[in-house]
Amino acid sequence: MFSELARYADSEFLATHRTGWLWLDGSKKKVELLAYAELDANLSDVYDMDTSRNGHNAQILRHFGLEDRGSHLLVLSTCSRRERGLRDVVVGEILEK
Repeated sequence: MFSELARYADSEFLATHRTGWLWLDGSKKKVELLAYAELDANLSDVYDMDTSRNGHNAQILRHFGLEDRGSHLLVLSTCSRRERGLRDVVVGEILEK
């Protein structure tokens, strides 16, 4: 569903495509895209939502070095086209509008 996330593996693509839009609760929110990684689908520090801190997955914040970011993070993940068992993961911050 999010197969285009693989394009963010190219650091130049990420640098030139830093913003996006999220439609949420009937309103349009700007998203600043912060990081990309290709991760093992079974990596518990990303996919275990029971490790929450104030409603967030604290492990994913540490994994991407985003502990100091705002409180509205968006994590998009999809199967990697490159290898079975991997996921393309993009993290962004939902900006207040």
